[in-house]
Amino acid sequence: MTTRTNPPLPSIERACLLLIDPQRLFTDPASPAYVPDWPAAREACSRLALAFSDRGLPVLRTRHVHPYGDDGGAMRFFFQRLQRPDDPWSQVQDHEIPGAEGTPLVDKARLSALSVDAVADVARRERVLVLAGVQTHLCLLATAVDAARLGLCPVVVSDATAARPPDRHAEALAVLAAGHAYVASSAEVLAALAASDGSPR
Repeated sequence: MTTRTNPPLPSIERACLLLIDPQRLFTDPASPAYVPDWPAAREACSRLALAFSDRGLPVLRTRHVHPYGDDGGAMRFFFQRLQRPDDPWSQVQDHEIPGAEGTPLVDKARLSALSVDAVADVARRERVLVLAGVQTHLCLLATAVDAARLGLCPVVVSDATAARPPDRHAEALAVLAAGHAYVASSAEVLAALAASDGSPR
């Protein structure tokens, strides 16, 4: 039995960084859904946000919330309650990811961030979608699979993503690397960005 090796990263002189759901539900240690590995992932997210911003590449953030009147679709079967826009745990603090302050914040009500037209439009324009945030086995995985469906190139940053429980993170990365997305470290993505400096946008 042979194992397929992960191919090298594509050129990313045109890319969008999507920081998925850095909201208090997952980032605040007081939350019942806190992701313990978030602090380490946060540092990698910050390095990516700074590098993308320095190069004039788009950086977007999402938060997962369900407007009142939205029954949550299939998600209502899996979670005890839905996140609403005015829930304190839904808040995204502007300083949560240094380097991403003031970047667009987009609400989504489904697992894939590409279910939101504003996100999909930017992703289609840039073609390469670099994904970071939480949670790897849910919204990250769904967004990456959706990106591939749309003919985009998803890159999931292994150390800039996290999940609860942690073994879900490793499992999701293995599934993604099997054929859904490029899986790379933040160091690899930053090196690819540096190599593309000076390339025409």
